[in-house]
Parts: sequence; structure tokens; C-alpha cells
Amino acid sequence: MSSLALILALLQPVPGAADSVRRVVDRLTALLPAPSEARTALDSLTLEAQAARAASESAGGTLTDTLVNGPLTLLTTRVERRVFADILPEASRAWSGLFAGPAPEVWLEVRGGPWGSARTLVGRHREDTAFRAATHLGVRLRGPDPESFARRVVGEVLGQLLLDRADPGLRDWLVFGPTPIGQPAGAEELSYQLATSVAPATRACRDGDRSRCPAAFGLDGGTTKELSLAARGALVRAALDAGGPGAWDRLLAQPDRSMSDRLAAAAGRPPEALIDRLMARARADRSGGPGADPLRWWVAAGWLALALGVVAGGGIRR
Repeated sequence: MSSLALILALLQPVPGAADSVRRVVDRLTALLPAPSEARTALDSLTLEAQAARAASESAGGTLTDTLVNGPLTLLTTRVERRVFADILPEASRAWSGLFAGPAPEVWLEVRGGPWGSARTLVGRHREDTAFRAATHLGVRLRGPDPESFARRVVGEVLGQLLLDRADPGLRDWLVFGPTPIGQPAGAEELSYQLATSVAPATRACRDGDRSRCPAAFGLDGGTTKELSLAARGALVRAALDAGGPGAWDRLLAQPDRSMSDRLAAAAGRPPEALIDRLMARARADRSGGPGADPLRWWVAAGWLALALGVVAGGGIRR
């Protein structure tokens, strides 16, 4: 019974869906011994679904508020409105600062059905007809630090919109757009990789040979990228933070140049300086700075020691 109620509730937003189900049931119940009982059950289930949807809407599940700040417009629910209103000015400033001229206008919207608080934040450029970016909201906006989570999800959607209009070379190298606000995506993961990787260029970079760092990040034009996508995203974010106003436009200005040259143009400094900053952050994390996870570092250290032992011993003996 409850399964049928769920199906009916999910069909409620579709015009005429419940009537279609009713017609099907009416035809089927003509063959049943007690058709009136079947119709009564259907009526009760429809009322149950309507009540569940009304309860959800009364809890703030409908889109009721439109927030506008500069080039960003966000359609949200009453429940999430306060959190988004607190961080939207920061997001608008960061977004506007990426471009040399007027920033593209962006439409953001909280999407989700009437069941619970599992929603999605979607985004598109104003002139687009379809949404181009999405990230899951879940229930974290009601957690202990909703502002930080809101910064992350808004930053992820804006980053996807940035990359959506980038040249193919940058999209292939970066894959995931850089978050313009909040904690850089993958910063903690980058620290972990830099500390534990046994790949040759990354180990040399970590040990002080900065000439090998570009190869570790895949900046030398080769096909091998020892560090993951998180590392590249953190490096681009560092370039945007260092470059200030118009940094994204400068990154896109010369798509035929090497990625090292493009990052240097965006940041106003060589990529090695950006990598030094990331390495310093990784060392701070390992020494117990914000975001450090002692258990994770000890486990990583154990696996690293095992890997080095296997390499030194010529592999695992059978």
C-alpha cells in the first residue's frame, strides 16, 4: 500500500497523471470481486499523497524566494534562503572578479521533489535555455556549518559554468571547473597526494626539485599526469587567487599556448611560484594545520613505506 502511495505522490506534479492512474484502476477493478473497495483504496491513497506533499511544502520545500546580487540570480526555498542570502554577495564579488569586463549573468536554482530535503543546485548562463551545471545539496545546509557548505556548492556550480565555455584544451586538462569561492576543491586531497605519491616527478618535486613539478601536474605537454584532477583544480584556483581581476579571461586568452604559459598569464607569476604555495599548504596540513587528518596521514605513511619497500625489494615475491 505504501509503495503505491509513493508512486502516486511522485506522479502528482505531472498534470493529469493521477487521473490517468485512476482510469487504469477503474478498468482493472471491473474485473475484481469488489471494485468499490479498490476505488476507495485509490481515493485514500490519493489523499495520503496530497497530504504528504502539503506537509513538505509547509516545511519550506517550494521555491518561493528570488535572491539577486550583481550578475547572480538564485531561486531558492524558504528553508535555504537565509544561508544562500548570507553567501551570495561573496559569490557575486568572486564571480565578477574573474572577468576583465562585465561578468556573464548566471541563473541558479534549487531543484528537488517534495520528498525530504534531498535537493540539487543547478545553474546556467542567463541566455542559455538548459541548465549546464548541477551539484547535490542533500541535508548539509541544515548542519553545523551551513555557510561553508553553501559556499562549496555554489562554487562548484560556478566552476562548472566557467569550464563549460572554456576551450577544449583547458577542458581536457582540467576536467572539473575551479571553484571561485570557499575552500579550493581538492585542496586537502592535493596535500594527501603530494605527501604520499611514489610517482617519480611528484617525489622529486616534493623533495625540492622544482624543475620536476610541472611534469607532476601535467604542465609539460606530456600525456602523463601523476597528480589527480584535484591537484590541477587547486593549481588553477591558486592562479586565479594570485591573478586578481580578469584572471580567468587571461587564462583563456591564448588557447594555443602551453598550460604553463597560460597559468603564468592568469596569475602574473610563474607556475613554480603557485606550486610552492600549494606545497607550503601541504606541509601545513601535515604538521597539524586546518583540515589535517592524523589517522589518514598515518595510514598513508604505512602504505607509502610498504610501497617503497616493495620497490626496493624488486616487487612482491610469490
